[in-house]
Amino acid sequence: MKGVILAAGQGTRMSSITYNGFPKELLPIGNVPTIRFPLEAMKLAGVENIMIVIAPQSKHGIIDGLQSGMRFGTSICYYVQERLEKGLTGMGLAILAVKSGVNKEDILVACGDTIICDFSLKNPLNCLKPLVDIHSSVDAIATILVHPIYTDPSRFGVVKFKESIDRDGILYGELEELIEKPDPEIAEKYKMNGCYYTIAGYYAFKPKIFKYIEQTKPGANYGFN
Repeated sequence: MKGVILAAGQGTRMSSITYNGFPKELLPIGNVPTIRFPLEAMKLAGVENIMIVIAPQSKHGIIDGLQSGMRFGTSICYYVQERLEKGLTGMGLAILAVKSGVNKEDILVACGDTIICDFSLKNPLNCLKPLVDIHSSVDAIATILVHPIYTDPSRFGVVKFKESIDRDGILYGELEELIEKPDPEIAEKYKMNGCYYTIAGYYAFKPKIFKYIEQTKPGANYGFN
């Protein structure tokens, strides 16, 4: 399995802090750049060969900072997500940028500005193993890490399970639908076990995912079956 960290976004919502002068993925949490969190989480999950997707502009600081990845115990290569003529962007196109480097392997994908920790563990960043294990055991094309919240989910992507299974405290199951940033009335239909299961920004995919990305038409705001 190879790792993919997506760091090609323009970061417009963070522009009041970054002034569009440096990548949001380098914003420090404490004294650690944000992108180090998914990098370390992948390494702890046993994924040390990592591809980082960057934009052609204003992302050189990531390369300068992480370089080959050797000092972090990883091997890093960089892929540029070039803007298409129609101006299409998005996570699917960012993932598609690494297609040539995957070579029939599964990929573990993380958003470069997303931090997830499990403070019940000795190392809180060692939290991706359940995602990798479930992905392997159920032989899914796509496996999405979700996180329960009990408040307004309208800022997040929310999933709806067909059914859920509890495996030694790990809840998983086949998804029926997912929706991005739902209105409160719509979100209520996705509620389960008294909470909403929101997309956490970490995914595992089989190489077949590239075919589906290439066949997907852009422009849908939410919902797919």
